[in-house]
Amino acid sequence: MGIKDLAHSSRPREKALLRGIKSLDDEELLCLIFDFGTKNLGVKELSFNLLKKYGSLKNIVSLSSKELMSNNGIKIAKALKILTINEIYRRINLDNLLSLKSVDSQSIGKLAKTLISDSDSENLYMFLINKNHELIYYDLLNIGGKKSITMFPQKILKLALEKGAYGIYLVHNHPSNNLYPSDKDRDETYNLEAILNIGGIRLIDHLIIGNDAFYSIKNRTIASLEK
Repeated sequence: MGIKDLAHSSRPREKALLRGIKSLDDEELLCLIFDFGTKNLGVKELSFNLLKKYGSLKNIVSLSSKELMSNNGIKIAKALKILTINEIYRRINLDNLLSLKSVDSQSIGKLAKTLISDSDSENLYMFLINKNHELIYYDLLNIGGKKSITMFPQKILKLALEKGAYGIYLVHNHPSNNLYPSDKDRDETYNLEAILNIGGIRLIDHLIIGNDAFYSIKNRTIASLEK
């Protein structure tokens, strides 16, 4: 059954106008986004197939363009619609996180995850806070390879002093989703902390983030990014 076979009031567009966008289920929302199917595959069947294959809207909007277009009925135009939704959500989430009055390891981890997104290389970010734990500055310090990244302690100290920071959160990602730090990660963290202490700056934490969790090198614990 296609969209045209549905009763007028049951079609996603008409239903949204009549009852509100919240009245649509996941399949109907996808139908509304895609607008039409293909010659051999109706938009309703296309939406149903995607949800059946990937399990949820969250999983679908997280796909790359290549992954999306591997599905029958999805070409560049439809893939770009999904990518656009994901990018709008990412920017709104980033704005919300940057407006927080006070930050902690959890919020910093979420912020870094939003900035790094799904990079297949290690990215090193620095987040500076004042005594009230308000975020006053952040910067991408380096982009490394898939398995390692280099810190620049003197550069980090210089930036922290210039910005009048009270403390620093350092964050990098592991594309492999292995959250545990390497010996190099630990050694560079303790070296950085010693150098920051000379300048009166605190290293609050160094976080390693994965797909949905992060590891705290200072606390030696894993926490979810989904909270």
